[in-house]
Amino acid sequence: MASLITDTTALANLIEAAYDREVQLAQHSEPFFRQAITTRRAAHQAMPGQPVVFSIGSDLPPATTPLVENQDVDAVQLAAPTRVQVNLAEYGNAAITTIKLDNLAFVSVDTEKVRQISYNMADSIDLIVRGVLDSTTNKVWVNGGSLTTTGSDDGVTATDKISSSLIRAIVTRFRTDSVPSPRGTTYPVYIHPDVSADLQAEVGPGGWRTPKEYVNAQELYVGEVGTYLGATFIETPRCNQVNNASSVAVYSTYFMGADAVAEASAIEPHVVVGPQTDKLRRFFTLGWYALMGWGLFRPANLWVAHTTSAAAL
Repeated sequence: MASLITDTTALANLIEAAYDREVQLAQHSEPFFRQAITTRRAAHQAMPGQPVVFSIGSDLPPATTPLVENQDVDAVQLAAPTRVQVNLAEYGNAAITTIKLDNLAFVSVDTEKVRQISYNMADSIDLIVRGVLDSTTNKVWVNGGSLTTTGSDDGVTATDKISSSLIRAIVTRFRTDSVPSPRGTTYPVYIHPDVSADLQAEVGPGGWRTPKEYVNAQELYVGEVGTYLGATFIETPRCNQVNNASSVAVYSTYFMGADAVAEASAIEPHVVVGPQTDKLRRFFTLGWYALMGWGLFRPANLWVAHTTSAAAL
């Protein structure tokens, strides 16, 4: 007679599923848009107040007429500066957990609460700033294969992708308008990975791919646009994406000069531990709060391009 062996089947009711006691981080993109702001709250703000007013100096008209040796010049009035107002608003979010949850959960609820609130703060602020960028009137569309500043998202067709000619047009406009770059010699461009894939697939004379294949293939190997035509491309899925009336995905690509957006901050974004106000101290609040504002500062220093992408799935 064979010996009976007590195995996992025999005592299955003594074995339970084992759970990892650490919640893994959710995948998310890094906040980028606020990093592009170079004009922040006035260093010499006179007082707390609303709105915050920024001033931009103006230039005198060029004096190109030769002077007369024995005549004094006529004095002119100095040019008055222009002003930009930024309104402040409160932003924030909060989560409440209970003492019962804290004591029954097999993971640290506090750790997960801190992670979610902290990322929500960074994510929310970044999308608010992107909304300011989207409000610009300096927009260019590819409609029916042609660049236009009077087009529309609904005019973007399935083949209206980004091109080197579009990039050259905007960078040239920046240089024509004497727009400084926050990066020195190139302008930062925030581009969706789908749109970046289209640019990297552009071949032929004047296209992105040809010189990479035959001259410098490093950026081709790593799959990034890098610096091209006076612009430094930063890939982020945070770029705005909408579907137009024809169900064509329309992506926004943001071309940034220095001082495109101004930021005013009365209270910087920060995490807030809420007080326990219930009678039995069973509720725990954690949130974030900010009193801030953003506005277009130098409108000429921002352009947004609207194109589709062949890489959209």
